[in-house]
Amino acid sequence: MIQENINSEYSGNPTGTNFSVNVSMPECIEIEMVNANSLSDYEHWGKITSVMSNLLVGFFVGYLTIDETKTDVKQFLLCLSGLFLLFVIYSIFTAWQKRKLMKSNTKKIQMLATEVVSE
Repeated sequence: MIQENINSEYSGNPTGTNFSVNVSMPECIEIEMVNANSLSDYEHWGKITSVMSNLLVGFFVGYLTIDETKTDVKQFLLCLSGLFLLFVIYSIFTAWQKRKLMKSNTKKIQMLATEVVSE
């Protein structure tokens, strides 16, 4: 069996011209270093806030859409919505405090292209 070279008609450069690539780099790069534990706490409280707000919206929509004849269930859903509203407010406040703590403990490092300028 003879196999033909199907790539024989293609040249190495499909455009036929040379490419020019220009790379520009800043003179100085500034990096803010944060404590990993503070960042982890902040991320966890952000996720807790997200979950609590979803639960708040879910129970409140349930309260708004339930039949008027089920007053005991409607009151229960309203109480749960109020409880989750308190949880959301607390978790937002805690996440804000964690972020404030994290930002206060940052360490800025300025670097040139290849060496550290200041720590």
